[in-house]
Amino acid sequence: MHYLDDIDYATPEFGDLYDELPLWSARFGLVLLDQIKLRPGITILDAGAGTGFLSIELAQRCGADTQVIAVDP
Repeated sequence: MHYLDDIDYATPEFGDLYDELPLWSARFGLVLLDQIKLRPGITILDAGAGTGFLSIELAQRCGADTQVIAVDP
């Protein structure tokens, strides 16, 4: 049995687990952002955006002239 089988996705507490995802993934996202040449006024597609950590970082780093499109199943 996998530990995810014990999670009740219908409870409000599930949101608490989801909100913690950026805490462990942020380090990897920041390393990724350091490898990309960013500039104002570009359009960015964040496919598999998950919690949106990278989407928000991209929008903040590139400014108001940038469009960030985030999708996730």
